[in-house]
Amino acid sequence: MPHMLLTRFERRVLRPVYFAHGAVIIILLLQLHFLVAVPLILLWFAYGMVGQVLHKDLSARQMARGEHLSSLADGAELEPISPEDSHQLGKAVMGLGFILCMTTTLLGVHLGLRWFFAILLGALAWFMSPILSIVLAGGDAFWEVWRNRRRKEGA
Repeated sequence: MPHMLLTRFERRVLRPVYFAHGAVIIILLLQLHFLVAVPLILLWFAYGMVGQVLHKDLSARQMARGEHLSSLADGAELEPISPEDSHQLGKAVMGLGFILCMTTTLLGVHLGLRWFFAILLGALAWFMSPILSIVLAGGDAFWEVWRNRRRKEGA
């Protein structure tokens, strides 16, 4: 069973960004901006690679059927994360950062920013994605661990 932080990352970070990316693609296709929409569609497939990093033991067919969703326990007891799980989470966060970097750079150029500002915006997205992922996926887990340690010290 995957660690709780992996499931929180998938539910709270990866899925909303995935659906937002799809919405941006649909909007661009409706506005007939195919030159930007096609690279974004290719980047959209990279979310599958990020999801595969989180679930190494499952095949693509099993993930497409949603078998990984039934084993997710969001309210499970917090336990220390193993080195393998932390490595998986780190790879997934960096993969998501790369996707966000490329997406924001493409959209920046498309919206009329100069190329160096668009690249700077993409680099900022790449560097901010781990921070936002940690806050969204593990922020409450951090406070839960902190409270448990304070209770043990006080008892």
